[in-house]
Amino acid sequence: MAAIVQPRAFDKTTKPELVTFARDGSVARRIPLASSAGEIQLRETSASRFDTAFNGSTAYLLAGDPVSDTAPTQIVALDLETGATRWTRPVDIVTTPRFLGADPDTVYVLAGKATRDMPIYAYDAKDGTRTQNLGAPPAGSRPS
Repeated sequence: MAAIVQPRAFDKTTKPELVTFARDGSVARRIPLASSAGEIQLRETSASRFDTAFNGSTAYLLAGDPVSDTAPTQIVALDLETGATRWTRPVDIVTTPRFLGADPDTVYVLAGKATRDMPIYAYDAKDGTRTQNLGAPPAGSRPS
């Protein structure tokens, strides 16, 4: 089990943490959500759920500025057992990516490019290598 703990609303100095729990409910590890790839983005997708993906002992988060036209948003893979960053990989410039899912082999990301249709990228779960570009729908088409 893991939970994201955010500082109080007016606390600008405390960084958010990813907290993992042992089977008995005790805190196993507190992982500061800081990354060399930029600030970790904690975007809520619905009531108290964040745009993150988990598989096994890995958490996948996003870092960087999604509206930057010089630095792409990064996927950050964190090892939940050690708190170390396993890998970081770029998505695209001016992108608001969303995790679609993760399994033992692959992490699926909707690129969410603001200026054109949204491709789905697949990244190798072990090292972050982009393994597939599942493309985007043809211009002008609508999902069914």
